[in-house]
Order: sequence, then C-alpha cells, then structure tokens
Amino acid sequence: LSFCRDVKEVRVGSYLRSDAKWGGYRQKMNQWNAALLVIDSSKLVAIRGLSNSFDWKVMGIDGKRTIFGQTKVSENGPQLNRAVESILFLEWPRLTSEINLDETIIVNSEQNARTVAEVLCAIRLPYAAMRFIRDDISPAAEKIRTRCYLELAHRTYRNSGVGSLLDQYRGVGRFRAESQEGMWSHDERTSVLNSLAGLGLKESVNKLELEKFAGADKENGQEEPAPVDRIRNSLLSGDLKQATEELASLDSFLHPFFTLLTESHAMTSDEILNSLQVVLKDGDQLTESLRGEAYYYLGCIALETGETVAAIEAFQKSKELSPTSPFQAIRDFNLNQLRR
Repeated sequence: LSFCRDVKEVRVGSYLRSDAKWGGYRQKMNQWNAALLVIDSSKLVAIRGLSNSFDWKVMGIDGKRTIFGQTKVSENGPQLNRAVESILFLEWPRLTSEINLDETIIVNSEQNARTVAEVLCAIRLPYAAMRFIRDDISPAAEKIRTRCYLELAHRTYRNSGVGSLLDQYRGVGRFRAESQEGMWSHDERTSVLNSLAGLGLKESVNKLELEKFAGADKENGQEEPAPVDRIRNSLLSGDLKQATEELASLDSFLHPFFTLLTESHAMTSDEILNSLQVVLKDGDQLTESLRGEAYYYLGCIALETGETVAAIEAFQKSKELSPTSPFQAIRDFNLNQLRR
C-alpha cells in the first residue's frame, strides 16, 4: 500500500514516513527492474499524480487500464514516441500530421470513451478528452465536460494570472448548476471546491466568490467597480443570474459580446464558434484590447472544435490586436503547438 501511495503521489526519492521507515518508489522499482506500470483507468488521482513523473509516461489507454512506460527502458521508446505524438495531436491537431490512434488509445463503447476522456482530462489534456465525448450528452459525459472546462480555466489562469471569461465561466457555472441538481457526490464536490482556490475563488455561504473583486480600488477612492468589471467578476464566479442582471448596465456596443459569454454555458462549442465569429464581424466599436481578448476566446473555441486553421488565424489576430495581453504566453504556446 505504501508503494502504491508513493507512486500516486510521485514520491520518487527517499523520505521519512510517519512509521519511521523510509519511503519512495524508486528503490523498489529498481529492485523489480520494472518497465511498465499498469493502473486501473478509474484511478484518476493516481494517474494524474504519475503523469507528473519524468520517469514514467503514458504508453496506452483503454476503458480498463492506463499503461505507463519507464522512459529509461529503450524498448519502450518507439511506443512512448507514438503515444506522445497521438495524444498531443488530439490536444493540438496539426495540419501536417497523421496518426494511428489505435496504437495508443482503444475505445469500443460509449462507456470506454467516457473513461478514456476522464483519463485524458486527469493528465491535463482537456481538448483531447472532449473529442471522445463530443456527441455524448449523458449526465456522466456532462460532468466530464465540466471538468474539462475547469482544467482549461486552470491552464489559462496559471499562464496568464487572469481568468478566461469563456472557460472559467462555463466550468464554474456548470459546476454550480450541476451541484444544485445533485450530480456531484460530496467527495467530488469537495475536491472541485478545493481546486477552485487556484482560480482565485472561495466558497462563502454556499456562494462562489472571487477572493479579490477586480475593479474596486479603495486607495484611489474608487469604491464601486465599473459595470464591465462587475460582469467580468460575475462570469468568473460562474454566477449566471448576476451576470445576466449586469448586462443592463453595459454600454450597448458591449452587449453582443457579453451576452454571448453569458449564454455560452448552454451552447455547444460549434454554436459558440459561429456566434463569436458574428460578434467579431460586427464588433468594430470594441476596443482593440477587447477585440484581442475576443479573438483569443475564438482561438480557444476553434481548438475545442478541432478547427485548426481557424484557431491559428484567431490566435494570430489576437496577437496583432493585443500583443501585450495577459493571455500572451498561453496564446503563443497554443500557436507553437499547432504549428510544431
């Protein structure tokens, strides 16, 4: 049991356990001369933890097991390379690539597809995960989709320091609604709530709120945030009711963009893509920075739908309009992955 825990928590080297014995899985692995680790695909915490390891990388996934290969074993090299190429292609599809997915991921039922999607989301590849549940509208698939939006929100926040009005709103808003409907168990809900601190959110009297309310600056005498800051905070908190109410306070030229964001939680990715293209076509009054932000979201939703050319064009347009945007690092990362 202690060995399995060390693997799950990626405790590679030696450390002193509470029973005064030495832990760490590397020594035991060396004794066994293990080349493969096979983990039940339902053990998502263990899979997520092991995916951080430099020594072990995913070689294959199906509805029952996820196989990790020791990177230092030369015989594993060809399959490890195939697996990396296949999984990265699913996350960031390149125009010049062709892959044989059956050599890495095997799916032969909707249940298997959902399990594979859960694994891919657990190893922080949410776009890849959603490709396996694109047409699945079962409650189980909807929960996976919510986890994927939250994973995307964390990715953006880690790399920009600000929240994505598209992915964070969809993730947090859906989680709030699904929690009220009883779709999440107590343990699942607690786990997600704990993770939301990484998005600057806290739970207060059964309500998710931002730790710091953007736009309020008491030192400069600005007690009341501007309407656009209030709706941003409502969206980032996943508060559909409050965001809808804030729409009335916005200037008319901002309505189409923020109305779309407010309604995005109930739209398909294709619907969001088409609607956002229309908003940008007619949004000449938007500031360059806001247009740059909107094009960033367009790139993200195009990536979600698998529209590689549209994603590249949107990210590039965002870069031209807002070169110093907080999303600069994650935007450039996505561009590099799509062009690699």
